[in-house]
Amino acid sequence: MREWLEKKSIQGVLVLIVLLIWGYNTYSIVGVAAEEESVKTPGGGMDINTEDWQVPELKKNTYRSDFPDPFEPKNVSNVINKPEVQSAPPEEAAEPPVLTLTGIVEKMALVQNQDNQLFFVSTGDTVEGARVQSVSTDSVMVTFESQKITLKINK
Repeated sequence: MREWLEKKSIQGVLVLIVLLIWGYNTYSIVGVAAEEESVKTPGGGMDINTEDWQVPELKKNTYRSDFPDPFEPKNVSNVINKPEVQSAPPEEAAEPPVLTLTGIVEKMALVQNQDNQLFFVSTGDTVEGARVQSVSTDSVMVTFESQKITLKINK
């Protein structure tokens, strides 16, 4: 086969076939372009009848309450159940930390713990295990183990 393809006459025929295919494709592309130009109006714009256009009706999504919540995990029988871990006896609720609000600058607060350490905090930060929920002009809201604590500036 290789010897056959190395012959000059076969190579010439293959080049001729490739040129014919390219010519046909070019002719087809030019023909499509010529058809598109015939659609244009003399002013250069497209001749389009907008009366034929229709806007589809939009479907409104509704949620039926009898469907299960898609975000809840499904009960699958082939899931390997992990052995239950013996939980420690319930501990008494930890005491919330003793925090004092010393000052507020813009959306940042200066908070002092009972050891007189100062912390410069903003919303989302944690101080002594208490998470800062919000900083307002005269107070800071923190949560400690689901307890909400409001720290106010002492005047």
